[in-house]
Amino acid sequence: MRRALRSWPQCLVDKGFKRYRTPDDAYQDTAWHRGEDGNTPHARREVSTAVADVECKREHDTVGVWSAVLASGSGPTSRHTGPTTRPRAVTWPP
Repeated sequence: MRRALRSWPQCLVDKGFKRYRTPDDAYQDTAWHRGEDGNTPHARREVSTAVADVECKREHDTVGVWSAVLASGSGPTSRHTGPTTRPRAVTWPP
């Protein structure tokens, strides 16, 4: 799983975009100038970054790997749950 998650940011760099540590970091990039409603004007650079994001996730099956690990119960939340504990929020990467 770690290999799949490491390949995503490198793929973005290889496509000529900024290196983000996580997909959430890309979403929260202040370069996108979010309005109070959370929307952005969708500048060409943002749209191009979003397209590269999806291409990289598809090329490296990032979402598939992440989903499979979570479904198997061996993901980042599995070691933090038990009969008396609540599940923690999932973080990216684990």
